[in-house]
Amino acid sequence: YLFQDGDMVTFMDVEDYSQYTLGADDLDEQLGYLVDGLEGLSALLVDGNVIGVELPQSVNLAVVETAPAMKGATATGRTKPATLASGIEVQVPEYIAVGDVLKINTGTGKFMSRV
Repeated sequence: YLFQDGDMVTFMDVEDYSQYTLGADDLDEQLGYLVDGLEGLSALLVDGNVIGVELPQSVNLAVVETAPAMKGATATGRTKPATLASGIEVQVPEYIAVGDVLKINTGTGKFMSRV
């Protein structure tokens, strides 16, 4: 992944530096997992045009907004919503705080661990 410009997303092949674009609408929910410099992404090309992408199994994203961490909170089953740097919202354990970097499963959209 390289960058987003309006409603177009640009990808770069790290082997030959070729650039490809795809409409943001074509990415649907995948757009929330794209962060600058994301590697491990596979693009499906037909006649030199990107028609879809396959995300890596997980991505690391920083928490930009969530309720304050609960003192004494442990890894129990209680969760709270957190907004990540890409704009997506996920449920996270109560001990997570703003600024924490989280590993998120791109297939399920669920919290995996704190990085």
